[in-house]
Amino acid sequence: YTSDKLSIVYMGYMSKEKGFDFFLDALNKLSPQELKNLNLTIAARNTCEQSYKKMMSLADNVNYFKYFDGYSKSTQHKIINGSDLSIVPVLWEDNLPQVAIESVMYGVPILVSNLGGAQELVGGDPMFTFKHGDESDFRHKLCFFIYNKHSLSHFWKVNKYIPQMDEHIHELL
Repeated sequence: YTSDKLSIVYMGYMSKEKGFDFFLDALNKLSPQELKNLNLTIAARNTCEQSYKKMMSLADNVNYFKYFDGYSKSTQHKIINGSDLSIVPVLWEDNLPQVAIESVMYGVPILVSNLGGAQELVGGDPMFTFKHGDESDFRHKLCFFIYNKHSLSHFWKVNKYIPQMDEHIHELL
């Protein structure tokens, strides 16, 4: 890990369904000490002035903040590099958020809501899953990793292996 602070990343849409506002509201309820133990990177196209303002008001309260106005395949590695944990807080039955797969493929554990397919990538492990829309549960899981960053290595013992394309084709055949 690059520092004693927990580096988290949110990549995706600045939308309620994807849990962006939920994520910001939950972070805003962390204690000042907990926030100062977070490095926060957000990559989401600025599509909502209210959400953008909420995000920017949080920026001064964390140890480190970096914002990207969206992302692409060519910038994704730069954005996610150095992250300890990727947050996928969807609030609906999202089939399998692409960002969850991309995070795991880049070697970054994910903390996901219990809705949709992203939870399959954590093997149903409750350490990496929180109840959708439950800010208290989300904060509890996040704070565990703030104070027990070494526990993130457990992710690789439980996550579902994502095969390379040729492996997947061989399995299907």
